[in-house]
Amino acid sequence: MSEDLKERFSDHQDQSSDKDAEDTEIAEEETGQAEAEAANSRPKAEIPVRDRNQVTMYLGDDREDDISKLFQEANAQSVLADDGEISKNDEFYPALVDFVTDHKRTEFLKFLGLEADADETE
Repeated sequence: MSEDLKERFSDHQDQSSDKDAEDTEIAEEETGQAEAEAANSRPKAEIPVRDRNQVTMYLGDDREDDISKLFQEANAQSVLADDGEISKNDEFYPALVDFVTDHKRTEFLKFLGLEADADETE
């Protein structure tokens, strides 16, 4: 093979490898974005626990007991209403957070000693 032909072949291989690597990177990004969008569009109950964001809270025993008792009370009421047991991670914790952030935001901010914006609703 002549030097000119070897050089042209080598240049072509380098460009092809770069293009392949770029295509692979783009495909991986698109796949990751599609998976993230699919996970975010599903209701939380359908997203496996291991795929959710984990939030650690450092609570004293009394607060841990209060949350545990509240869960047990809610679970017992659900069972008595023939709705079956509730899931702590799929139903209870999300409902607890949603209740405060969606329905009792103003009261919570006041409880913290903060003034809520006048345009915020409960």
